[in-house]
Amino acid sequence: AGVVDPGEQPADAVVREVWEETGIRVVVDRIAGVATHPVVYPNGDACEYLNVWFRCRPVGGRPRADGDESTEVGWFAPDALPELDEWARLRLDTAAAPDDAPWFARPGQRHPALCRPDAL
Repeated sequence: AGVVDPGEQPADAVVREVWEETGIRVVVDRIAGVATHPVVYPNGDACEYLNVWFRCRPVGGRPRADGDESTEVGWFAPDALPELDEWARLRLDTAAAPDDAPWFARPGQRHPALCRPDAL
């Protein structure tokens, strides 16, 4: 995950963020999903971030943690992933889906991953 820099397009941001945090060069294949995600800060402020996530494939680099935003980097088989929260699971599952349609919550749809504010 990461923040789009001023003047940067989301696909450029994901390529940059993956490189910065993991040492892996990626190519964006498609948008995997779009959703808001609630967050509550320690002072009680609540907000919704608009998230766009992509399906990417590695094309180079060497895995390494940046020591700031990532402390470990590794490859996992889909059935051997570490424990994930619903929000991470939604993004991974939709990015791994075999179709090319991006995921989004349909009008009136309530997905469990999108309804529970995360405290920072």
